[in-house]
Amino acid sequence: MKFNGLGDKLSKTWQRVADKTADISDSVKHMDTWAGDLQVKALQDKVAIAATGWDAIYADEMLVGKAAEDGLVSSGAVLLKQMKSVLSSALVKLRVEADKQLILDTTAAIETALYADKKANDYLVNVYTGLSTAMKGLDEINASPKILEALDKIDNKANYEALIGAYDYNARCENILVRANYKGLLEVAASDEAAEVLCLKAEQQDMLKSMAEISGAEAVDVGNHILDEILVKRVQNVYARVEDEKTLSALNDKIGDYNLSVSVPKNTASYTKHYGGQLLGATTEYTGKALSATGKGYSWLKAQLNKK
Repeated sequence: MKFNGLGDKLSKTWQRVADKTADISDSVKHMDTWAGDLQVKALQDKVAIAATGWDAIYADEMLVGKAAEDGLVSSGAVLLKQMKSVLSSALVKLRVEADKQLILDTTAAIETALYADKKANDYLVNVYTGLSTAMKGLDEINASPKILEALDKIDNKANYEALIGAYDYNARCENILVRANYKGLLEVAASDEAAEVLCLKAEQQDMLKSMAEISGAEAVDVGNHILDEILVKRVQNVYARVEDEKTLSALNDKIGDYNLSVSVPKNTASYTKHYGGQLLGATTEYTGKALSATGKGYSWLKAQLNKK
């Protein structure tokens, strides 16, 4: 099904749900947290979509990105493959086991990122983990005099440094910040609604707001932290209370708007997963709002879902 078709179908579903809530009575009218529970589920789904979108953009920039202007290579994947080959050639000149292990770990991470099984359910996780591990390894290698000396002994130091320069990790990170709407993510995480729902302290809010001016690789690290350590982890422990329904709804709107503002990789699978999940989460949220407005509960919703 095409994206537009999916959107039309879900839009009609939303309208049907709204129409039904206006005139169908239900004996269960006292489940006052049901709407909030649906809001929590929708929020958890949208946060998961945000994290997946960020990882997909990171992987796309690191493996594809913009072609090098000098024409040396056409993609990040080509550069990483060449780095792997150059680094492996230095192993014969190294004597310290820790230096050898650093190269082995880094090249293994590159291998994982380049050749992960695309049909596996955890493909994106494997690629992201491989890339993030490889980037940390390359940082350590660039700061290691012994490894650079070993590369120099086999006349590969200049080649390696040229590859690092052409890859331009910081520039790729800047592209991620634009595509993944880093400032928009900060605004969501530092919002009063997020503070209330996720139990963030005022100092934590201030810290998040202060991160707006950083850039490059540092900002990408902050974005990762916000998604993994603040949003993803904390949203799993959120539970609904009657008085929180409006705040949950407002935070749902914010994270939903954020998700639709990012530029996910341009392939069918990514778009389907990203926007399809966004729409399904919105349907759940909409149902929650409808139930909240009418006082209808579980048995009503179950009956609607069972209808053909």
